[in-house]
Amino acid sequence: MIRSYANPPELVFFALKPIFYMIAKSVGKKNEDVSWPEIKKFMQRDFIKEVQELKANDIPDNVKDFVLNQYLRTEKWKL
Repeated sequence: MIRSYANPPELVFFALKPIFYMIAKSVGKKNEDVSWPEIKKFMQRDFIKEVQELKANDIPDNVKDFVLNQYLRTEKWKL
């Protein structure tokens, strides 16, 4: 299980960050990144259900822009 990692593989952590932001509907302060312990705690909730029920229309535009620019439009996805 992913939550059991003390430190997950880099791309696993990188893939979970935008999911966290989209479900939380917030990106926090500028230059402040979500931590692995925060994501682990977040995943203790009904994480899979929250992902399944996530609707694009419910995500604030600033969060969509942040996720697109910081995560989806990045070189890390080009393996």
